[in-house]
Amino acid sequence: MLELLTQGERQEDLKYYLSEVKITSYPELQERYGVSKVTLSKDIRFLKETMGVPIETKPGVGGYIMIRGDWTAYMRHFSLLEVRTIIEVLPVTTDEQKQIFLDMIGKFYSRETERILRDQFL
Repeated sequence: MLELLTQGERQEDLKYYLSEVKITSYPELQERYGVSKVTLSKDIRFLKETMGVPIETKPGVGGYIMIRGDWTAYMRHFSLLEVRTIIEVLPVTTDEQKQIFLDMIGKFYSRETERILRDQFL
């Protein structure tokens, strides 16, 4: 078990840990961090909803927590709010501006995310 971390330190470590292992379980994370499943669920929800980390979870026996696609914590990423804002303004931008925004997103997100956005807006 890691030494007791603050909530922010634990969430940051969890992001990097998931980026490295790609798939894990609640019992493994509970042992690693010494916190409850409820606390881990809140941390995972924060990483997904606020930080835009593409985490998939499957509850129950044989359940898992995993990073989707080729996402890595070692790249800088736009927050979910930043991506939503870009997506909101794309319909009213010129083709040149759309291309610039999509290129920006492509630098920070998986190729799959970039492809989906290009298909939708170009």
